[in-house]
Amino acid sequence: MERLKTISFLVLLTAIFVSCSSNKKTQKKQNTKIIQNTKKKKIIDNRYKDNPLVASYDVNKDGNADMWKIYQEIKTNDDQTKKILSRREIDLNFDGKVNYYKFYSQKGNIKKEYIDLDLNGFIDTIRYYEKNLIIKEENFKKNPINKDLTINENIKPYKRYLYKHQKLNRVVIDRTHNGTLDSYLFFRKNKLIQIGFDDDDDGKIDTRVRLKAKINLEKAKGKNKNDK
Repeated sequence: MERLKTISFLVLLTAIFVSCSSNKKTQKKQNTKIIQNTKKKKIIDNRYKDNPLVASYDVNKDGNADMWKIYQEIKTNDDQTKKILSRREIDLNFDGKVNYYKFYSQKGNIKKEYIDLDLNGFIDTIRYYEKNLIIKEENFKKNPINKDLTINENIKPYKRYLYKHQKLNRVVIDRTHNGTLDSYLFFRKNKLIQIGFDDDDDGKIDTRVRLKAKINLEKAKGKNKNDK
């Protein structure tokens, strides 16, 4: 009975996830409204003052920098020095705190992103890329980023999304809130097809439940919208 309740909870959670992820346009509008309504503080950011490898921009024209491009110098094959973009930082709501970091490889591809989704000044989402395609996203309850912008490996995600060919392949969740990802949702062609459980927290699935009536996420999304 307990396992049945857990399965029902995970299926409901999946429907909510799809509903939320499909409303990106609405979220963008809301974020825009937040940005417009945020009181602009006159904060002078001197982190990169007189740094020749940093270009600063004042996007909203309030006299304060709110976007930065950080470059690094590398040696080319002919022993010349070339300046390449290393990362981009953005203060999305103009409150003096960086809410978004994007990191680039030496070839110019996106490597990862640090994102403060709720704009509270702390990073809560990390996205990883290969060949400019997202392959993994992790969500955190605590800021997992150290002051030097490295990742604090001691802070564990409570949810992880894994993608294959730009489509959701798996969602792994810390269902018991003990710091270990223990519940697995498997997807195929936008349908939840299987749920797995790691009962002893060893990183391996001990129990699998295959869903005979595959959950169509588009239908679940529509049902979620109508249930008010």
